[in-house]
Amino acid sequence: MSSENPFEAAERWEPFLEKYISEEGNYVFEILEAEGTSAKGGQQGPQIFLQLEAKEGRIRDWLNYNEGRSLGKVTSLYESAGIPVPQAGEFDPSDHCRLTQACIDRLVGRRVGAVVRKEDSYKTPGETILRVQGYVAPSRLTDDLPVDTRGLPDVSAVSSSANPDEPDVPF
Repeated sequence: MSSENPFEAAERWEPFLEKYISEEGNYVFEILEAEGTSAKGGQQGPQIFLQLEAKEGRIRDWLNYNEGRSLGKVTSLYESAGIPVPQAGEFDPSDHCRLTQACIDRLVGRRVGAVVRKEDSYKTPGETILRVQGYVAPSRLTDDLPVDTRGLPDVSAVSSSANPDEPDVPF
């Protein structure tokens, strides 16, 4: 066995910074990967791991769910992807409504609209992370929606964009 330190000889690795979503916003993503897993840490029950990609970059989502909570987020995910929500036989009611991998696989390659916002990190108090807050039909998202309105048009943005040649007049 060599006494060399393998860490000193290892080629340094850096993430491709331009590949990851770097700011809050409303994005249309393609689902590159979807996998059924189990929640870790303080969570219990099933989880869907998603690798999402938009022209602006990538983000991952770990969607924890069970019969008591977050089934609505799962339903929104499937509806935003334009596919039917899970049906009988595609989930196990005796295991917190765990979806079959075949049901989860239907998501791969589909486009979804997602709202990405900052939230407090549960791992590092005082820091914030970007996280998918929910899923909507891609057709509901447009580039001209301001980030701070949670996807809803801002009254001033709508009035000022109505006719750019006219000045805003306060009422």
